Amino acid sequence: MAMSSQINISAQAMGMKAVGGGESYGFSPLSRIKTPPQSAVSTGPSQVCSSAKINAVKLSPAVERVQPAADVFKGWLDESAMLENQKLLAKLRILQASISDRKEMHSIIAQQRDDWNKLFQGSLRLATVTAGVLSALNGSSIHGLSLALSAGLLDVFAALVMAAVNKFQPSQLAEEQRTAARQFANLFQEIDSTLAISPSLREDSRLFFQDRISKFHALDQAYPLPLTPGGLPKFPEKISPSPSGTSYDPSAPIIRVASETSSSNGWSRKIEEDLLRVSSLLDKDVENYLKMCRIILSVNKGLAIAGPAMALLAGIANLANSHPIPASLLSIGAFFAGCVSHDMQLGMIFEMYRGCAGYYTDVQDTIQRTLRMPVELREDGELFHQKVVHRLGRKDELPSIPRGAATAGIIF
Repeated sequence: MAMSSQINISAQAMGMKAVGGGESYGFSPLSRIKTPPQSAVSTGPSQVCSSAKINAVKLSPAVERVQPAADVFKGWLDESAMLENQKLLAKLRILQASISDRKEMHSIIAQQRDDWNKLFQGSLRLATVTAGVLSALNGSSIHGLSLALSAGLLDVFAALVMAAVNKFQPSQLAEEQRTAARQFANLFQEIDSTLAISPSLREDSRLFFQDRISKFHALDQAYPLPLTPGGLPKFPEKISPSPSGTSYDPSAPIIRVASETSSSNGWSRKIEEDLLRVSSLLDKDVENYLKMCRIILSVNKGLAIAGPAMALLAGIANLANSHPIPASLLSIGAFFAGCVSHDMQLGMIFEMYRGCAGYYTDVQDTIQRTLRMPVELREDGELFHQKVVHRLGRKDELPSIPRGAATAGIIF
């Protein structure tokens, strides 16, 4: 009897140890263990092994995994092992490698096109000033024909190069590539910051991956690397914000939180209403920058036409060797037109304002896209609200924009 009782006590202790150790791993509670009745314990030596077997069999149902709800982790975890979905992580890392490569390419091309701009402007300034000086000297020199011919050729050369430079706008080309590099850097950082937080706080994995892939391809199309074909128009008829790649279906309805209180995903009616107010005020921010784009574009377009035209007229006058003083004045006029257009980098300013409008449009599109998603599939509401207000330069509070404010953003 002593041996049998000892084995029973040992088996029960093993059962308690399994259950006790299993609480932190999702095992069922202690109350679910059914110990054998006392009558099953025999004093006979032949029943010692059978008693231990009964206890062992009764312990096995206690070792059960408690699986959490699948939607808590929004597809980021492998349900079979409750670990990070390694295939999804691998896809995102591959995407990040491509994004990093694009960022580096656009940064290099931006520097190259900025160098082009400086070299072209140096050559054009030298040509137009020299032509103007030669035209002025032509009226009082016995070598009038040679001076007129030299000045005329310089003016014609300056007119042709200036027309080509004004068509491509190197300062604007450089700013486009800088904007593209910034957009790809932001996309890279979005993926990194998302993977750094708990899966339960992230957006649904499938929607997140599809959106980032779509954004990657949209940026590739929006910011082509070659000058031609497919380059962005420098004097567009219709001005639109610079593309950011964020898209949503405007026909889809906005999905509201069911109750006034916060949901399990960090969303509440107050957060949604504040985000909708931010989105409506962003229309004014975007329009303000597009209005400045129109002003800069009209000034730059006039100078882009006037500069080569004056240089060409100066060249014709010099080659005719009949009006040296007007030719000199036209050369100087072409010089100043080029200085105002390119030294002030009006093309870059236009693209910068367009980029500001695109920045606020991206915030607006991100809000609209998120609010059209089911609440349980969204990113955590408090974290999303914090991201939005920080991008606008506002404080993380409700309401994020003071009453009576005409615009949402204060970062630019």
